Parts: sequence; C-alpha cells; structure tokens
Amino acid sequence: MKSIIQNLTITFFISQFIGATIFNVPDDYYTIQEGIFASVNGDTVLVAPGIYLENISFGGKNIVIISSGSMENTIIDGNNLWCTVRFSGNETNEAVLNGFTIQNGDDCVFSQGGGIYIDHSSPTLQNLIIRNNHAFIGGGIFINMNSHPIFENLLIMNNNGVGIHIISNSASMQLINCTITGNSEGGISIESASAGVVNTVLWDNGQEEINNWSGSVNIFYSDIQGGWEGEGNIDSDPLFTDSENGDYTLQEDSPCIDAGADFFMWVSDTLVDMSQDEYVGEAPDMGAFEWGPHGDVNTDGAVNILDILLTVNIILMGEYNNLADLNNDDTMNVQDIILIVNIILN
Repeated sequence: MKSIIQNLTITFFISQFIGATIFNVPDDYYTIQEGIFASVNGDTVLVAPGIYLENISFGGKNIVIISSGSMENTIIDGNNLWCTVRFSGNETNEAVLNGFTIQNGDDCVFSQGGGIYIDHSSPTLQNLIIRNNHAFIGGGIFINMNSHPIFENLLIMNNNGVGIHIISNSASMQLINCTITGNSEGGISIESASAGVVNTVLWDNGQEEINNWSGSVNIFYSDIQGGWEGEGNIDSDPLFTDSENGDYTLQEDSPCIDAGADFFMWVSDTLVDMSQDEYVGEAPDMGAFEWGPHGDVNTDGAVNILDILLTVNIILMGEYNNLADLNNDDTMNVQDIILIVNIILN
C-alpha cells in the first residue's frame, strides 16, 4: 500500500515538472471548495489536517485533492446537509481524492449517495475512511451510469445504508485493498453494473455482504463473510484489532495477513500490480491496512539496533517506512526512534 506521504511526494514532483499549481488549504484558501474553484486540470489542492465542514464538488476538474497529514486527522464533514463529496462532471481517473475521513454526509440526488456521489465520472479514491454517512441508496458511496471509479485502500464503515451501491450496465468499479464493515444495509449492492474486487475484506455488514441483483461481480483474494466463489477467497474472521473502537487494522494472527495478491489481471485490466516495498511479508494483506511488526524496519523478525540505524537513515533521506512510523502520524522523526528504543528496552 502506498502511504499518503509517498503519494504526496509523487504529486509534488509531478506538479513541479509539468508546471501545475499547488493550492494550500487553509493557507491560500480557507476552504477546500475555494481551492477547487481556483484550480484547473492538473493542479493539486493540498489540505492541512483539521475538520472542514463542507460539501465539496470536483466540478468536472481532473485535479488532485490530497491531505498533508493522515486520513484520521484530515476530515471533510458534510454536516448532515448533503453528500460530502460529489463527482458528476465527467471527471476521469486523473481526478484523485487521497487521505481523508469522509463523514456525516446525507442524501445527495434522489436519496442516493451519502458520503460520496459519483455520476458520469470515474475518479480515483485512495486512503479514505468513509464513515457515519446516510442515504436511502448508497450510504457510503453511490455510483451511477457511465462511471468507472477506482477505489484503493478505503475503509468504508458504519454508514447508514449499504457501503457501496452501483447501478447501470454502463458503470463499473475496481475495488483494491478495501475494508467494508459495519454498514447497516450490507456491504456492496450491484444492479446491472460490473465490479472487480481484489484483496478486500467484507465482514459484519447488515443483511448481505454482497447483493448482486443483476450485475457481474468478480472477487479474488478477498475475505468475504459467508464465502464467495473465486481464486484466493476465504471466509474467516479477519481478527480486527479493536473494531468496537474503530480500529480495523489486523491482529498479528489474522488469516488476512499475506493472503492477498501482488499482481492480478481481470479480463484485460490489471487490477493489482504492487512492488515488494508496498507490502510487508510474502504477499500483500487483505483489507485496507497492511499489517507489520512495528519497529522491525528491516523485517528480520527482531527489533534491535539495526532497526534504529535504518530508521535514522530513512529520516535523513527524507523517505518513509510504515514499519518505522510507530506513532502512525505519517511522519518520520525522532519520536519514532524513541519508540523503537522503548520497544528494545522493554
């Protein structure tokens, strides 16, 4: 899984190379929507951690909206007024939303789409927590006709309604390394559309995990409660760390660890193509969060002075490693070194 920091670094250098503009929120513009209004295709809206009471629309622009912090502490709150995020202007996969919590969205169009509404658009959504939204159809995400979004590393949890609802034979979605849980009306609902799902966990959703009315659902290397036919699929308790308190990382003995695929093609589409530095262990995990023994930076099975030296080098090089980010703040600094020392001493 690419971290927000990795994606942010890539975004920065691409923006510099092609001459695109980076708008900072709230420094340059007080709200995210104001940053969107100011941007043109190829620009980036860089959002500092905080709570933003907004209902934003990409407005047909192929831009990147990305958090400079973690998705846990950069929150777009719809304030129960409207869907929190809307794509309905023919945005392509170059329209990217990365690194946020999307919450408290309400019915958007004809009671469809609480958290995120997608119509005639194909955005890329990465590293998001989509929670506590409401809609009669698609409490978490609603996908309408002529839309082909890509979802990577999403936690879709505790929405009032189904987690994702996709409709129309002109719509499809790719769902890679996502966790869908605790949604009142089910995990995924599909009407006439098609879906490719890999390395994903659907567990403990109300009613059915997957309701396929008349579409095409292809699921592989995923953990589906109640089971689902497909290569690499399992039906085992994922052993979330603390689901009652919203922690959907994996416990050390979870059957989802190393159970995913690092490369997978569906028909002619490459759904998964990960390099080894994007996961820990022999294979990627299932679900939104890659498990790793924090502190064991060189993954040799022990936490020792070698891990401290490697962490110091990572900091000096300005790089990032999720195994060394012990306080999970998406930043590498001396605080992480202190925590590794404490692990060794204890």
